[in-house]
Amino acid sequence: ETPEEEPIVQAAKQAIAGVGRPSTPESVAYATDAAMLTGIGGIPAIVLGPGNIAGAHTNNEWIEIEELEAAVAIYRKICSSYADILT
Repeated sequence: ETPEEEPIVQAAKQAIAGVGRPSTPESVAYATDAAMLTGIGGIPAIVLGPGNIAGAHTNNEWIEIEELEAAVAIYRKICSSYADILT
């Protein structure tokens, strides 16, 4: 529910598009620490990670190596561009 105009959302969209993945933000119907960051702390937050939520926190949780590599590239791009977006 973080507004699309927030710098963190813009940085994520650019990073995701930069690795050729769909970059349209969407809401999710599960709980994360992001709700606490935004709701209580007032810190704009996003939920972004590899894998499928259906398999998260299960006995056989796993992700494809390709998805892990894409996530690392996305996180790097977010970190390197976020400061520029803030200014």
